[in-house]
Amino acid sequence: TETDAIRYEDNILDHMVVMDRSGSMLQPTSFPRIDAAKNAASIVVDAESSKSQMGVVSFGGDNIETNNDATVNAQLKAVTEAYRNAVKGAIASISIPSGRVLTSIGDGLNEAIDEFNVRGTPVGKNVITLLSDGMENEADFVSAVTPRLVNRGVEVHAIALGPWADQPLLSELAADTGGTYSYVDVGTTAPRIFADVTMSHLAASLPTSLPMQLHLASAYLAAYESANQLERLEESWGSMVAGRQSIDWVVTESQVTDGRVTLAWSNPATTVSISVYENGVQLQHKVGGVSIYEGATHFEVQIPQLSKGGLNIKIESDKAQDFYAALSGRPIYGANLTVAFDQIFDKRDRRIFRYGNPVRIVAMLSQAGQAIGRASLRASVSHPKGDVDVLPLF
Repeated sequence: TETDAIRYEDNILDHMVVMDRSGSMLQPTSFPRIDAAKNAASIVVDAESSKSQMGVVSFGGDNIETNNDATVNAQLKAVTEAYRNAVKGAIASISIPSGRVLTSIGDGLNEAIDEFNVRGTPVGKNVITLLSDGMENEADFVSAVTPRLVNRGVEVHAIALGPWADQPLLSELAADTGGTYSYVDVGTTAPRIFADVTMSHLAASLPTSLPMQLHLASAYLAAYESANQLERLEESWGSMVAGRQSIDWVVTESQVTDGRVTLAWSNPATTVSISVYENGVQLQHKVGGVSIYEGATHFEVQIPQLSKGGLNIKIESDKAQDFYAALSGRPIYGANLTVAFDQIFDKRDRRIFRYGNPVRIVAMLSQAGQAIGRASLRASVSHPKGDVDVLPLF
C-alpha cells in the first residue's frame, strides 16, 4: 500500500443530529420528552460506523431576532472511540432553561449545514436526523432553509414527536430532501393533524402499550437504517422481568453486512447486563470486527458480517421494565458488487483531494455458494466538463 493512502466506500455519512430544546420538550414532568429524545439519539451515535462523521445541534428560540437560536453541541468529526463518547456526553448535557423557550427549526438546520460546509468530507453523504415536538414560531423558518438543504444535497430524516408537532411541515421537508418522516405519539388524547406516517421500513408496528421512549428509540433507529440503506430484519418487545430473560432470532439470509443489534429499555434507573451470542459464540468488543457500545438505556452491537443461524440475546435486569430490541442489516441477494477507491491525501490539507492525484478503482463481484462466470464490468467516469471515460475493469 502507498503511504498516506486512504480507502473509502459507499455508506459513509456526515451525520448531524438536530434536536428540539424548546420549552414544550420539558413535558410531561414525569418523564420529559427531552430526556426520551436524548436517550434515543444516543442509540444512533452508538450505531454509527467508525468510518463516518457525527455532530449534534440543538435549537430553541428567545423571541429576539435576528440572532441565532441554535447551538453546535458537538462539531462534525470522525467517529473515533473517544469522540463517540464525547458526542453522547454532548447530547446528555443539552438543557432547557424554562418552558418559555420557543422553536426555531430553521436555525438548527442552518447550523447543521454550516458544519457540512466547514467540516464535511468529500465522500460522506450529508444526513440530518431532525426531531421536533412543536410548531415553529421564530425565524429562521424551514421554508427559508430548504433551498440550502437541497442545494447542498442534504438528506433530512424528520421525526415528529407528539400531536402538536408540525407534522405536514416535517413530512414535506423529508420529501423535499429525499429523507423519511415518522410520527411518534406521546400518549395523549390530543388529535393528530397529519396521518401519513412513512415508516414502511419497519418490520412491524409497535403496540401502543409500549412507553413513548421506546417508540422514539425505534424511530431514531429507523432514520439511521434509511440513511444507511439497512433493513429491519427482526424486532422483539415486551415486559422485561427482574432477573434473566432471553431473546432468540434466526438469521435466514446467507449474506448480511453491517449488522446492528439494538436493545433499549424504559427505565434509566436500573442495572441491566446483556450478552449477545451468534451461533452459540459470545460476541466480544473488538474481536472479529465486532464493536459493542452502551448507554443509560440502550445496548448496541455492530457486526460487520452476520452469520446465518441463531442469534441469542441474554438480558439480566434488577427491575421489571419494558424493552425493545431490533436486528438491522443489509441483506445481499444474488451477486454482490463492492466498489472502493484509493486516492492520496493532499499533505497540506488532509481532508481535501486535489485535482491531478491518481484514483484507483477496486471492484469485487461475489455470490454466496457459487461461482460467477462470464462477467464483465466497466466504470463510466464523468468529468466536470461533461466528458465521460469508460474504463474496462474486468
